[in-house]
Amino acid sequence: MSPRNRWFGRTPIARATCALALLALLGSAASRGDDRSLLRTSSADPYLFILLDTSGSMNWAPKTAGTCDTGDCFVPLNADDPSSKLYQAKQALYQVLSDPGLGKVDFGFGSYNEDALSVAQKHWLYKAVGNGVPIVAGSLFFPAAGAPEVFGTTWSCGSGSSDSGVGCTSSNPADLNDSWEVARMQRLPKGGVTFGTAVTFFIRNSGTTYKVTYSPSGGSYGGTITASVTVLKCTNASCSTTSVVAGSPATVSFTPVSDFLSWDNGNNRTPPENGYYTQTTASDSTDSNTCSGWDPNTDSTADKNSSGYNLRWPTDSSDVRGTSFTVGDVIPLDWLTDHKADILKRLSPNYSGSATVPNFSIASYFKDQRSGSETFLRLKDDTQRPLIANGSTPLGFSVQQFRTWYSGCSADTCGSLGGWVKAASSGDNSFECRSKFLLIVTDGDETCGGDPCKYTKLLKDQYGVITYVVAFGVTATPGNTLSCMADADHLFYPKDKNELVKDLQSILGKINEQSSTFASAAVSPSLSPRTASRTAARSARLRAAARARAAGCGIPALRSRPRPRCPRTSPPTSTRRRSASAPATPSGGSSTPRRCRRAAPCLPSCGCSRRRAAIR
Repeated sequence: MSPRNRWFGRTPIARATCALALLALLGSAASRGDDRSLLRTSSADPYLFILLDTSGSMNWAPKTAGTCDTGDCFVPLNADDPSSKLYQAKQALYQVLSDPGLGKVDFGFGSYNEDALSVAQKHWLYKAVGNGVPIVAGSLFFPAAGAPEVFGTTWSCGSGSSDSGVGCTSSNPADLNDSWEVARMQRLPKGGVTFGTAVTFFIRNSGTTYKVTYSPSGGSYGGTITASVTVLKCTNASCSTTSVVAGSPATVSFTPVSDFLSWDNGNNRTPPENGYYTQTTASDSTDSNTCSGWDPNTDSTADKNSSGYNLRWPTDSSDVRGTSFTVGDVIPLDWLTDHKADILKRLSPNYSGSATVPNFSIASYFKDQRSGSETFLRLKDDTQRPLIANGSTPLGFSVQQFRTWYSGCSADTCGSLGGWVKAASSGDNSFECRSKFLLIVTDGDETCGGDPCKYTKLLKDQYGVITYVVAFGVTATPGNTLSCMADADHLFYPKDKNELVKDLQSILGKINEQSSTFASAAVSPSLSPRTASRTAARSARLRAAARARAAGCGIPALRSRPRPRCPRTSPPTSTRRRSASAPATPSGGSSTPRRCRRAAPCLPSCGCSRRRAAIR
């Protein structure tokens, strides 16, 4: 017999048992009018585990009419940008989970693995307050007023005649009539670590090449800064000889837009997946083993960077119920707490209560400068740790590891169960009455060779865990991996944040509705509320079931007179109503008390055996 049928699945017997117990409870209050509404809200709170995609592609923007028609577009602040998928996913989840009308759900949370996660530095996006040096008198300035510029730790511009070397040498200058080439120079960081380093690059206009140098002259990062911008006209091919352009140098003020963690994906001119520099060159954060699955609570040593500093969440193993309830990178499902506040703090690390103004950025939680000779940035507050988008999309391995954590079994076919579900089934009095769900919020397909469809199916078939998939910014295409991870009505393709919020609200609504459906179905709509209550009150079988499952459904046990002892030799009696033509049992034809001849649903967790259930 499968583990689901033996212990944990939402089987017909389990559903009926909880529903019968609820009916019997109503039977003691027949005079209270329509109690069906009580039944609809009396089922135990569902379990919902949220797995959030933190892969590098979450730095891009979802498809947005007019600004990102293709989807997966580069945005100026990367994952710190309100237009990015990670920012919007955190924002949408926060909005839905903090809604007072959400309903009662017990949550868990996890994200993708990021071993040795480290942030080397941050960058700042600025805008020029006024015009710089006139390239064409009165009409073309460099920089132009309002032009974006990146400042902070410098990196290599590149070399060669291809796109990877645009703007880096006089032989491959950035054309001012090419928006991508201009943007590449604007993304090249100026100023250095402490705003003291001059940076030089090359531009071209109407066949003439210019050498441009930004030299810091005042201010510090985070506030208004000024730079002296020098533009020299190259008078030979190698630009070894130059002439000064009128109006050069110009002192230009820059006003801050925001700090951000830089991330890029290569010299790709057009969306989708456009960019300007390689990840190795331009990424402020680094990590490893991002294809290994979700980030577990058992790899605290691997989480540390090369200097021993840890940006992942501290592991709290103080719960006396065991490792299944350790809180760390994974927030476990728990019947004693809904963990909503803990998850809100993962989404917005500054969360401290309902009055919090959430901050979904990343860079703002890090110090501006390194400490001493360290090669990485520390957090401003160790209690505020942001999610960082980097690495691959290990959907299959993440679902596989969730299943292993949930059941204590990594094989396809499991015998005795362990893990979280074993502890929950024995400690959670309402376990059999709860629905169990996995919600995956991702922006793309499997990239690590895993098999997510296999493991979502095993979760459903073996343990009754239903998977919802939210494919944020993904175009629905037949045959993609996402389409086989969940049933059609459990798969959503929101294009933007507003659709994402609506879909998440719809999912939470369905989860709450599904969790209470079995209780509603227990009351026949053809019976009046009063008749239904009286019928329940008169039914000894229902009251016996209520007593047997009271603890399992979280319902106070009903008092009644001691039941007659059932003789072991009594055969099971069918519970179906006898037809009008069937002969009645002769008076005195059986010495077995009538009450014992009525079969009552029974589960091992009730403390009774199937044999005893059969002879009642």
